[in-house]
Amino acid sequence: MRPIVIMPLYNEEETLARVLEEVRRHTRAGILVVNDGSTDGSAEGTASR
Repeated sequence: MRPIVIMPLYNEEETLARVLEEVRRHTRAGILVVNDGSTDGSAEGTASR
């Protein structure tokens, strides 16, 4: 079984790509991003990653 990183997301559109890159660089865990009502387009950015 593979571990999962649960990452809360709230208005992080500008930093989301960098954060996901760093998490992937340091672990082979799956990543579950949970949107907490972002209003800046962050949620849409997760679909493309």
